[in-house]
Amino acid sequence: MAPIREGACGAETVISVRAAGVNRAIKLSPSATINCPVARSLAKWLSTAVDPAAVELLGSRVASIRVAASYACRTRNHIRGARLSEHAKANAIDISAFVLADGRRIDVRPYRRGLRLWPASRKVRFLARVRKAACGPFRTVLGPGADAFHDDHFHLDMAKRRQGSAPICR
Repeated sequence: MAPIREGACGAETVISVRAAGVNRAIKLSPSATINCPVARSLAKWLSTAVDPAAVELLGSRVASIRVAASYACRTRNHIRGARLSEHAKANAIDISAFVLADGRRIDVRPYRRGLRLWPASRKVRFLARVRKAACGPFRTVLGPGADAFHDDHFHLDMAKRRQGSAPICR
């Protein structure tokens, strides 16, 4: 795609991703406008962690992922006066659900209800495993329990930090 320039927002190199994966394409719905580092990390994570976990724990491959957000010229968590979001640099993607080849939809949602943990269902174990596996390929991983803004999706980004700093995974 052409570079995006929108006030303080934008990115020089952006692509529209409709599917991602290393050996097999997993559809993104809707397509995501992201930069190449995010696209590479997404493809690696989907192929090496998400799809294998779905097969092992849920008995079906992942057919698609539901994209809640990609490029958007906005501040963090849409809070007026906050710093620009990584989404404003095409440096982030939010995922709200995984759709399996057998038609089941696994929505990203909190693992806790009140003070009681959900039963350790296969869906909960799948979400926990893929979330943990995102730490490393991505520099920031936020999801249910991190804060109220991320209770219904995984936020994955490639934010630049000080050299040698660990990824933020909450």
